[in-house]
Amino acid sequence: MIPYLIPVILIIIGIYRYDVQQRSVNSRYLYWFIGLYLILLFGLRDNIGWDTRMYTGFWDWFPSFRDNYDGALVHFQFMQPGFQYLWLICKEITPEFWFFQIVQCTFVVIVPMWFIRKRTRYHFVGLLLFALCYCWYFCTEILRESISICFFLLVFDALMKRKWIQYFIGCFCAFMFHFSAGILFLFPLATVLNLRLNRTFIITTVCIFLALSIAHNYVYQISTSLGGTYADKLVIYATTTALGRKNMNWMILRVIQMFILPFTILVIYKFILKRKIPYESIFCIYILCGAGIPVFEEVFVRFTNYPMPVYLVSLATLFGESIKHTSNRKTLGYILLGMVLVTYLYNPIKLELSDHPTLIPYKWIVNFD
Repeated sequence: MIPYLIPVILIIIGIYRYDVQQRSVNSRYLYWFIGLYLILLFGLRDNIGWDTRMYTGFWDWFPSFRDNYDGALVHFQFMQPGFQYLWLICKEITPEFWFFQIVQCTFVVIVPMWFIRKRTRYHFVGLLLFALCYCWYFCTEILRESISICFFLLVFDALMKRKWIQYFIGCFCAFMFHFSAGILFLFPLATVLNLRLNRTFIITTVCIFLALSIAHNYVYQISTSLGGTYADKLVIYATTTALGRKNMNWMILRVIQMFILPFTILVIYKFILKRKIPYESIFCIYILCGAGIPVFEEVFVRFTNYPMPVYLVSLATLFGESIKHTSNRKTLGYILLGMVLVTYLYNPIKLELSDHPTLIPYKWIVNFD
């Protein structure tokens, strides 16, 4: 547990020293030292993370360039081409899985941290949300999808400035690592339509929810048209609770985390506190994806992963502006920050306290024997 607590303690020190007191001298050294620590913490992990354990088994059978990789790759069609070639390159350098872990963690830690530092003044509040809400998730669980999300962050500026060619090239790169990145091709609609929390948005959310509810009745017909592995995944992801893979508590937590809480925060800051909402259109996309969870369950949980880093950067700015005040707004900022962290951390902490933990105790690849 101590290896995980060290960066959290350093980030809290950074919040009070740099975000609350608005100092800037030497902040970047602490900021990037924490980044290096996170890369080494997760890059040198040993058999930590449910998906990591699964991918470790795949890695043992995965070919290298020296093998007849064209034929061998047939058995790994569930991996997208970009990820396949990343593995081919990594395995050509060394057959050890830890090298891929270092490469993947370096990319999915540096890009979000660069994004946070560029998009909000409250670097350490953003870093706290990153470290506790999705850094471990990116590095140990959604190994392919996290790379796709980082490609989106790299072209986010193009989305905001409506540089469509640059943006869609980034989307294509993301799509080559995980097909769920297809949702990114719809994000320009949010900027073109200037998506905001208003009456039109609420009506749109209700209409989308009703349309998805109708479409859910035809999920098996839709899956038949897809065929193969993706058809099976659609059925499983869209019927998670019905199949018993998740219980209703999972559903309630996800709806609170990805719809009710962000909607409430948006209402409080926009209409009660009269604050300008950073990246409100992407904030609204996150809420729209959350509204689809009661119907298509894990399908839309997947989709929320893409706007999530932007949503949390927006929260970092809102909470950062609140906690530097000496008023009730400061208390409100801490309360809402705590609620966001609780909703993100409740399920992983519960899993770690079960009979089959995956993150603790921490183990790394170095063997001193």
